[in-house]
Amino acid sequence: MKLKNKVYEKLYICEGQYLSGQSFADEFSVTRNAIWKAINSLKSDGHDILCSSKKGYCLSPKTETISAFGIKNELGESNNCHIEVFQKVTSTNDMLIDLAKKGAKEWTVIVAEEQTNGKGRQKRSFFSPIDDGVYFSILLRPSFLIEDASMITVMTAAAVTEIIEEKYHIELKIKWVNDIFKDGKKICGILTEGSFNVEDGAFDYLVVGIGINLSKPDGGYPKELKDIIAPLFDNKMTARKKNCLIASILENIYKYYFDMQSKSYLKIYQNKQYLIGKEVDIYQADKKTAFGKVIGVDDKGRLMVEANGKIEYLSSGEARVVAKNNK
Repeated sequence: MKLKNKVYEKLYICEGQYLSGQSFADEFSVTRNAIWKAINSLKSDGHDILCSSKKGYCLSPKTETISAFGIKNELGESNNCHIEVFQKVTSTNDMLIDLAKKGAKEWTVIVAEEQTNGKGRQKRSFFSPIDDGVYFSILLRPSFLIEDASMITVMTAAAVTEIIEEKYHIELKIKWVNDIFKDGKKICGILTEGSFNVEDGAFDYLVVGIGINLSKPDGGYPKELKDIIAPLFDNKMTARKKNCLIASILENIYKYYFDMQSKSYLKIYQNKQYLIGKEVDIYQADKKTAFGKVIGVDDKGRLMVEANGKIEYLSSGEARVVAKNNK
């Protein structure tokens, strides 16, 4: 393990407390100059470390920089996630797909402070500014049939919603298939991508990407998004709280993933549906293919839309709420 990682772990465990450079040097059998270099490297990585010539070094409780150690420290001992954290990536999904093709193990998790080309459904981008959200992707190698793949997104949406509501007492809704809403605006998006092996009839891999808007950027949201998305919280979130949120979500997904057949997550997904009772148009690749009133989600995760006395069951697509003045 690199010296700076050892120093960071000690600082994280003792967050808010000053530790002298000499105590670090003695513990790790290095010079104080080596410790000073490690501290500067950590500060370059974005960690808010306070320095005092008399007291030593302290990880500020206000630091906003996520860390792999911080996330792992919050996970249960039985969880075998391999976590890597980056300051900036183009897309956590793209990065993890590349690793999956190279043989990365299941439960590899890529976390980013910022995405320059975050991915959404229908080839849209996902706004991913630094410090104001958490963006991470999970590698899965499921053994179930391809028709059950859509339930991964359903399970993930239910798991994320459940954790946020339990931890923060914030009421959320799920907009079929993959968006989570607060007060009518999107606070979280989920994108599942994968590769299917036709010869074996099984998945090579699935990558589940999760992006959560935690706080409003200092410059506000882009004009085209300000009426669509919203932050989960009014204030910035500290690194420890971000680490804890990511860990809690991973734990919940982990729990449900190894019990997929029971579909114990499905009731959450069904009961939290944002679209129930609303008139919608359904689009496939920007082409309108169905319309009607949403009456629920069935046990296969399909949206049930009623039109002209008939119910249509939809496995994919994008539901757009019909404005009342357009009826």
